[in-house]
Amino acid sequence: VAPNPVRGSEIRVRVSGLDNPTFTLTSSTGRSVGISTKTDGSGEWVLTPRQALAPGVYAVGAEEGSVRFIRRVLVTE
Repeated sequence: VAPNPVRGSEIRVRVSGLDNPTFTLTSSTGRSVGISTKTDGSGEWVLTPRQALAPGVYAVGAEEGSVRFIRRVLVTE
């Protein structure tokens, strides 16, 4: 996840070993946050929340088949 902490309305993610992952974004209270995803062509994925994110800690998940990664991201604005 880069940058971390995140400012603004998008989160950039680079995932190794997954060709077409499914992403999730979850708040620290366990609430699922709606996102849209797209690749920028450089191997990074851009996650755009469907609503403004309140400052706090979120979990970004990437999953494909039986492989799953979860990383924390701090949203400051």
